[in-house]
Amino acid sequence: MQDYENTMDDWDNFIEDTQEYYGVNMKILTDPFREEQEKYYLKVKFFLSGIEQTFPTNTHTILIYTV
Repeated sequence: MQDYENTMDDWDNFIEDTQEYYGVNMKILTDPFREEQEKYYLKVKFFLSGIEQTFPTNTHTILIYTV
């Protein structure tokens, strides 16, 4: 789950920068943000594992994601 770890690293940088530049401590939002990201990445992993099971590896599939 490298993407999750990168997201949390970015969040930590955001927290530090916001404190440094604006004097605003956003640490109170870290737990809710972490929970949201865990749910998101677990759903993405589940979704992608379902696609891998649905489509054989010898086929070419184009996936279009919208957010």
